[in-house]
Order: sequence, then structure tokens, then C-alpha cells
Amino acid sequence: MGKPHPVELRERVVAFVDEGHTHRAAARYFRISPRFVNDMIKLRRETKALSPKPQGEPHRDCRRRFCLSHAAKYTSFILA
Repeated sequence: MGKPHPVELRERVVAFVDEGHTHRAAARYFRISPRFVNDMIKLRRETKALSPKPQGEPHRDCRRRFCLSHAAKYTSFILA
């Protein structure tokens, strides 16, 4: 998975659209996809923020803790 676009770019794109430009014009001007512009406008409307969502696998650490806690209880438990 790639890195998210910086918050500064997100703010500039939204401000450009707020000035009256279309989503496609913003995409051409900033050389980004129209889908990204649409997503930023939608994100701002729904959350009032433009920060990117956390990336990665959030459940990985939970599974590891679960396995380790069971390994301590049951000595026959084998980690794969």
C-alpha cells in the first residue's frame, strides 16, 4: 500500500474546489485523480477533517497477544 497524500495537499485541493472550480479541474491542476478529489470532498463533509486513515493491519497485534496469552496457559500450544 502506498503512502497517503500529505494533509497540506488535501487542504489545497479542497480549497481549490471551494473557490468554485470543478473536481476534474482540481485533479488536472494538482495532477491527481478525480477520485481523490471526490474522496477528499466527501471526507471533509462527513468528518470535518482531512487527515488520512491509519494504514496497516490493526488485528495483527491482537492475534499475537491472543496467541501469547494462550501459550502461557497451555504449554502444548504451538505458534505458527
